[in-house]
Amino acid sequence: MTPRAVRGAPRAAALPSDVRGKRRQIVAAAHALFSAGFERTSMDAIAAAAGVSKVTVYAHFPSKTDLFLAVVDEKATALRKRCRTIGARTDLTLEARLTLIGASFVTLLTKRENLALFRVLIGECSRFPTLAAHIVEATRVPMLQMMSDLIGRAVAAGELQCCDCPRAAEFFFGMLHGTIRIDSLLDDRFRPTKETIAAHVALCVAAFRALYAPHGQRGVQA
Repeated sequence: MTPRAVRGAPRAAALPSDVRGKRRQIVAAAHALFSAGFERTSMDAIAAAAGVSKVTVYAHFPSKTDLFLAVVDEKATALRKRCRTIGARTDLTLEARLTLIGASFVTLLTKRENLALFRVLIGECSRFPTLAAHIVEATRVPMLQMMSDLIGRAVAAGELQCCDCPRAAEFFFGMLHGTIRIDSLLDDRFRPTKETIAAHVALCVAAFRALYAPHGQRGVQA
């Protein structure tokens, strides 16, 4: 199976409502079960948890790998849509938009169920190299493009000084990952609070704005 094959599968929005409903049930059940491990999760168990037949599961997803990728895609797509909506808001300052995007990003990264899924993903990438390629193409690349576009608009508006928007986007998300995600991945007891996430995001936004502030406005924002 290749990432191209996965991208060719019907999108949920293009399916009849009753079929979309079953697809959502399957993906939700798979997300919960995959957190315990890819190999330990069977299509029979997913079908039972979703309340559908195994034939129905395979009608939507040709393989367990396709279903795993669909789970990851669902999370990434929801985050990307939210961040794109925030980035397009004209009633918010640049700082407010960056803060909301950062908080959404870090919150998703540090949710317990998403951390479990990411651990499974890391463990499977060596066995299924196409997984890594698909994750990069379907999740990381679109997020970086969305942020690069936002930065480009801010540069055009005179809010930022930047000559390499894609690199600036990578820098912003790299800061957001920080130690907060590493701590969350390595210590299952670690639960960052809303206040912890807010403080982390605020520091990242301040550092980003200080680095890319227009000439004459350099310095960390208060």
